[in-house]
Amino acid sequence: MALLRTSAGSPFHFNFHLGDLGHTFICGPSGSGKTVVQNFLLAELEKFGVQQVFIDKDRGAEIFVRACGGDYFNFLNGEPTGFAPMKALAFDAGGRAFLGQLVRQLVRTPNAPLSAQDERAIDEALLALAPLEPAARSFTALRALLGQRDADGVGARLEKWCAGGAFGWALDGEADEIGLTARFVGFDMTHLLDNVEVRTPIMLYLFHRLQGLVDGRRLVIDIDEFWKALGDEAFRGLAQDGLKTFRKQNAFMVFGTQSPADVLRSPIAHTILEQCATKIFLPNPRAAASDYVDGFGLTQREFALVREELLPEKRQFLVKQGLNSVVVELRLDGLDDEIAVLSGRAETVDLLDRLRAIHGDAPSDWLPHFHHQRRLA
Repeated sequence: MALLRTSAGSPFHFNFHLGDLGHTFICGPSGSGKTVVQNFLLAELEKFGVQQVFIDKDRGAEIFVRACGGDYFNFLNGEPTGFAPMKALAFDAGGRAFLGQLVRQLVRTPNAPLSAQDERAIDEALLALAPLEPAARSFTALRALLGQRDADGVGARLEKWCAGGAFGWALDGEADEIGLTARFVGFDMTHLLDNVEVRTPIMLYLFHRLQGLVDGRRLVIDIDEFWKALGDEAFRGLAQDGLKTFRKQNAFMVFGTQSPADVLRSPIAHTILEQCATKIFLPNPRAAASDYVDGFGLTQREFALVREELLPEKRQFLVKQGLNSVVVELRLDGLDDEIAVLSGRAETVDLLDRLRAIHGDAPSDWLPHFHHQRRLA
């Protein structure tokens, strides 16, 4: 997939896959070049026409995604997400089953478990909405069908998720504006991951939509700083299921992190690591043996390479597949323009925003100005 050079100067043909398993784990601290390596390898997939979804943090990959001609959505607390599952999903048996799961998540509280009557009321209300045109379906319409009498009932608990309510911005939009038709789509979840109340239902819906892309075409889902998302129970379940089932459908996942200790604290950390055929480690002079040897399974020699011997100035990193490992380097000398695209910074993302406001979203319109103005800065 990508031709790299080993530390000995010989060619190394990199592939995410080992056999039919392509899940990949990439680990490197801030400043190690992790983002450049990660996005370079994803960029190499572009020549194969692979469908890509990037779940981003701090807009680090936005320039890269947009330069590839992709769509990018940045979610902010309190601002409409563009999600409207009641309008976007088919109201067949499968669609209603998922919406029932989602509504239960919205109205469930620790001190107010759902009764059998509540469960039946939700299912019957969804069935009653099925004949309506999609534009007429909403959580507001569902809330009306769930009744107004009980101040603590499921209808009352759904109120805050309806348009105009405290969390109406999250999932009750006027239309579902999140299309997945582009070959490359990015989502920045940074702000929502810290909002405990909204992150689970939004994750449920987003991954339900993404699972619709798993249909046999080559698909890669990249999740940067995935340890943050692992704090959400719904995401853990979805990731665990995806790791086991995606390989059968020609899909794989790439997990990136700067924080090995945070990853290893997750209850599904070992499942993730066991399912990753390829592991990539960038230089980390502060690496702890408890993380890299005990947690990630590196040998003492591999650990010494990561901690002491890999050269950041040569963009060296360790690739481990099965029992084999090799030190390779990604030499990008003189490619400052490409590096600026692969790894976004606050100032370059701000420049992107200003240029898109003037020139539009087409990379051919804004990217030349981006390179020119960045060089002048």
